[in-house]
Amino acid sequence: MEKKRIELLERESLAFNIMHDMLGSGKWAMDFDKNGKMTKVYWSDEFRQMIGYNDKNDFPNELESWSNLLHPNDKERVLKEYYDTIADYTGSKTYDVEYQLKTKDRGWRWYRATGKLSRREDGTPITYIGMFVDITAQKAT
Repeated sequence: MEKKRIELLERESLAFNIMHDMLGSGKWAMDFDKNGKMTKVYWSDEFRQMIGYNDKNDFPNELESWSNLLHPNDKERVLKEYYDTIADYTGSKTYDVEYQLKTKDRGWRWYRATGKLSRREDGTPITYIGMFVDITAQKAT
């Protein structure tokens, strides 16, 4: 059964990479252990560049790298949605939020983030993958 899950994740990852290329979005992912504890955070280079950072030294693969840049008016709501999606062991909830984020070089900008978790049979999270798109131009109109 675990082999099938790995194959599914590989297919989802390929589809995700194709969508990312088409949308010009940044990717992010989080991995979890069997107890549901986050063990790894990944921000793609495209994600970092969208907010003015160059590499892992500039913007480490830590959740706080992103969450500390959330606009004060958005932070509580965005983090609640983020954690509520992880806590939904039914797997039916999708993370889909719009918020402002402080960039390194262009001030506050609007982004839309979406994400979904893959889960074990007991509902514990395996991987949380998502994408991040700059929607500042759309918000301006």
